[in-house]
Amino acid sequence: MLEIEGMLGITITMPQTCHFCGKPVIKKNGREADSLLFHSLDLNHDNWAPENKTPSHKGCHAKFHQTGRVYTEEAKRRMSDSHTGVPLSPERCKNMGLAKTGEKHPFFGKHHTEESNRKNRDSNKKFWTNLTPKQKAEHGRKSWEGRRKVKETKSEMKVRI
Repeated sequence: MLEIEGMLGITITMPQTCHFCGKPVIKKNGREADSLLFHSLDLNHDNWAPENKTPSHKGCHAKFHQTGRVYTEEAKRRMSDSHTGVPLSPERCKNMGLAKTGEKHPFFGKHHTEESNRKNRDSNKKFWTNLTPKQKAEHGRKSWEGRRKVKETKSEMKVRI
């Protein structure tokens, strides 16, 4: 049982399982997704009656309230503009890279068919033949030396991780 002192000094005693996922709620404090948060059953957050409150994880609670939300085009544009130009931290970039490596990559263990390889070859051939020499140089087709340096850098990154 979980005893939490709410507003106005009211103590609420209830089981420690999440209302949404059914898993135990262990952390009482914190900002993590598995920390305790009280969900209002009648969606009235001012009603602190014990029968109206049920424990949940912060992450489960957030998912519940975001389900089915539809944003206007103006709201989507504003949200996009607010994130544009904000640099990502090196740690975040590393984590995003690791999130899709190895078995977690959607194409892991799969192979292109002969037909798709042929289409890719034809498309690349068409792309490079239609470029002028200046465009090819600007496009940055790397020399073998440049490719070797990139390969070495990637292998060093794997060793550090």
